[in-house]
Amino acid sequence: MIKISLYALLCFCFTSLTATSTYANSIEKICIEKSDKLYCENGVIDHITYFGDVIFHGTTVTGVTKILGDVSADHANFNTLDVTGDFNAVNTNINGCASIIGDVNSDQLIFNEKTTINGDLEATQIKFLGATEITGDIHISNGSFGNDLALSSFKSTFIHSTTKNIEYSPTSKQQITYLDNSVVNGNIKFSSDHGTVISRNGSVIYGTVVGGKLINQ
Repeated sequence: MIKISLYALLCFCFTSLTATSTYANSIEKICIEKSDKLYCENGVIDHITYFGDVIFHGTTVTGVTKILGDVSADHANFNTLDVTGDFNAVNTNINGCASIIGDVNSDQLIFNEKTTINGDLEATQIKFLGATEITGDIHISNGSFGNDLALSSFKSTFIHSTTKNIEYSPTSKQQITYLDNSVVNGNIKFSSDHGTVISRNGSVIYGTVVGGKLINQ
């Protein structure tokens, strides 16, 4: 039997207690352990916590998903997501808060609430609707940010993307932002005055570059 936990949660402040799925299709019918991984197929479960790698295919989790391991998600839907490990996603939607400690690689991924990524991000067709914080380098194509973006990156690339305010955390190293056919609806601020923005292919900044220089190519 697969053990899962029920959480009383507010953006990852929780206590756990053992429980089973409240849905007619129990988690044992949707998820199966094989070769040290958990495979979850089409179906709905209310919450899951797992220590190890997990593959979700067509799965909907209406409560908390907490995984200590790498996650692959294809046509999946999550509410609150807490992953310590790499996160690879295709056609996936996250409705609640998201915290990922690991690298993210995605195609058609939506974050609807506050999101924190402690790792690198490589993505196409990605949307962030809540406040977003990313600590690693990012490369985004066809992305959009509906709220402010906090970065600790040394290299950030936006291709055919739109953002609001971008603020870099203090560092002693050079921080570079590449804008390619992209729009920034706000300011780009480098807190340590070590920033460079390279703007290409008609990119527009509807604000100012603070603590850095702007190079139009």
